[in-house]
Formats: sequence, C-alpha cells, structure tokens
Amino acid sequence: MRVYCEVTVVADAAETVLDRTAAELRGADIDGDTEEDTLDEAVAELRRDLGRALASLIEPGRLIDGIAGVEFRGGWCRAEPG
Repeated sequence: MRVYCEVTVVADAAETVLDRTAAELRGADIDGDTEEDTLDEAVAELRRDLGRALASLIEPGRLIDGIAGVEFRGGWCRAEPG
C-alpha cells in the first residue's frame, strides 16, 4: 500500500523553523565519523535552505502512530518554495 500526502504550510517565522531544525540535528544520534560533513557544516547547510529544513522536521511515520496492525516501513517528504 502506498499513501501519498500533500501538505501546504506557511512559515511566518523562518528563524524558528531553522532553530528547531538545528536543535533536532544536534540532538540526533549521528556517528560523525561516518559522515562527510561536520555537525556544524550540516547545520549551516540546513540553515541556508528553509524548504529542506522544514521537510527534515516532518515525520511521515507519525501519521499512523498508535494504529494497531499498521506498520510504517519508510517514506520521504519534500518541501519546495512557493
């Protein structure tokens, strides 16, 4: 089964989104030795792209949290300006 979603959002406080994204990334359990970028470089990259930052905060698996017999197996989200 595939579920496709489209969500329209308005980000009036871009800095708040970017701050939250940076905090989520810094709090993630990421093995820095296996990554190309440093954590600071990754945070700076997300801060330059509001759409990507916003998309990184969306958790598709939470759409079905708590529904017995339904298992989330993967997915992705994309945000584009406009």
